[in-house]
Amino acid sequence: MSKPDCTRFIDKFYSFIDDELSAAECAEIQGHLDSCPECFERLKLESRFISFFKEKCRCEAAPTHLAGSIKAALEKSS
Repeated sequence: MSKPDCTRFIDKFYSFIDDELSAAECAEIQGHLDSCPECFERLKLESRFISFFKEKCRCEAAPTHLAGSIKAALEKSS
């Protein structure tokens, strides 16, 4: 495929990965991926990055004692 076509699809990869596109848009992107090995590899890389990021950067609540200590320190300093 030509590079302008690739750019148009690459701009939608995150929405495609996050399942935020219509069925028609997904089918169009899938058709492009089936015929463009460069975009297919890029999508695989982007998908791995998102999976890694979600796994390693989970939001966890601070332990209760830590939150209490921080609040006390902030109140003391003001």
